Amino acid sequence: YPNKILSKPTNKYFDSETGHFIAIRSLKYYGKTRPMVVAYDTINSEIQAVTVYPTTKNEIQNRLKSGRWTKNEES
Repeated sequence: YPNKILSKPTNKYFDSETGHFIAIRSLKYYGKTRPMVVAYDTINSEIQAVTVYPTTKNEIQNRLKSGRWTKNEES
């Protein structure tokens, strides 16, 4: 999953709580198409995935609304 998400993310954010960059793309996961999140860091121009997990559109909206995630086009 990480490579599929990171190669063509639908959205990219910065997580102010963890300090990680976030990439999201909808993919099949256990038979359902769900938004999949990759939290990652960029170290010496190299992307290192921290974790990958399924989420919901509601959870994404809540994190944006609270200010935890902010739009990031350059990561």
